[in-house]
Amino acid sequence: MDLKTNTDYRLKVTAEGEHIQVYLDDKLVIDAVDHTFSEGYAGLNVWNSTSLFNEVKLEIVD
Repeated sequence: MDLKTNTDYRLKVTAEGEHIQVYLDDKLVIDAVDHTFSEGYAGLNVWNSTSLFNEVKLEIVD
């Protein structure tokens, strides 16, 4: 994925059971099923870069 430096992006991640979807600026960029974990924690991680996250929201729906 070609991302530009010094650019703001809107990232949205939804996870329902094993189904994970990732949206970048409201465009679906990842649609996957992952059986690795059935429970755990949410977190943000950046590899080989520096990023700033603001207005982070977590909503858990049962």
